[in-house]
Amino acid sequence: MATTRRSKTAKGASKRKASTRPKRPGPSLALDLEALRSQPEETLNLPDDPGGRTAYFLESRVDAKGRIPRKLFFNASRIRRDLDRQLQARGAEDGRPLAPGGPGSVNWTPLGPSVIPHGQADTHPPVSGRVRSLAVGVGAARVYAGAVNGGVWLSEDGGLSWRPIDDYATSPGTTSGMEADSLAVGSIAVTWGTTQATDTIYVGTGEPSGNFDAYLGIGVKRSAAGGAPGTWALEATNLAGRSIYRLAIDPADTTVVLAATSAGLYRRPASGSAASWTKITSASFPAGAATDVLIAGTGSAKRYYVAFQGGAVFSSSDLASWTSLSGSGATGRVVLARRKTKGR
Repeated sequence: MATTRRSKTAKGASKRKASTRPKRPGPSLALDLEALRSQPEETLNLPDDPGGRTAYFLESRVDAKGRIPRKLFFNASRIRRDLDRQLQARGAEDGRPLAPGGPGSVNWTPLGPSVIPHGQADTHPPVSGRVRSLAVGVGAARVYAGAVNGGVWLSEDGGLSWRPIDDYATSPGTTSGMEADSLAVGSIAVTWGTTQATDTIYVGTGEPSGNFDAYLGIGVKRSAAGGAPGTWALEATNLAGRSIYRLAIDPADTTVVLAATSAGLYRRPASGSAASWTKITSASFPAGAATDVLIAGTGSAKRYYVAFQGGAVFSSSDLASWTSLSGSGATGRVVLARRKTKGR
């Protein structure tokens, strides 16, 4: 059988023409990890070490020159999705993960680490990850804690021991699957019952700090049975990809649930479907994030307060008409608090 071969140059070897195209520059973001680690805490006037924390997080995500490789997260996501498709194409006998068990099943095996031995706090004690929200019952009989990417935890002994109460969940189609998940907790609010089984828990997902390792949320998770397995429902899916600074429940009317979010102020529908929450608007409100919401007073003296990034604060008696309050003097994130008076 006749065969053909590629032609060669006079010297007997193929040559590639040198490219005259200029080299494409690398990413402009270069990170000096040592400089981040060495930031003096006294200069930052903070009790922890945010520079060291950022450096630790980025160490596995930059090259030898401190640069973030191009399309790093895009490529990782593509590979993950390819693997998912391969697993779905194979049968269970080829190692496909089994479906999660029903309510009460143990679907996860801890891989660790369970503690960070040299934490960022003063004297570098063992620490856990960040906790953005706590809901504490009377006498600390029950405490719910929201971790920034560790879900919701419950303590029934004043914080001596903790257990997770999240269900197995599949990310909804409203998220990208890359930067938003159900375990990133920004805020927790609870209508307290007589026992855990009668607690109604609202979990606002999405860490609102804006730091390097913050994840966005998927909406608001709700359980009317203290987080018991199989009782969680996902609401406010129109807030997927957002962050929630604060949830507030009106103690006199628990159908009024408010959320201060990176997209503004929202309210849970009092009846009907809660798949989407309603945005509260006012011509006086600035654009941007609502960083806190507060309910104070009772009866005719009850007031709702909302604060926005940049310092604007407003009050209302009916959630419809809003009055601007002066004197906050803030320029960044605003957090609200109330002074408790006798009998209130």
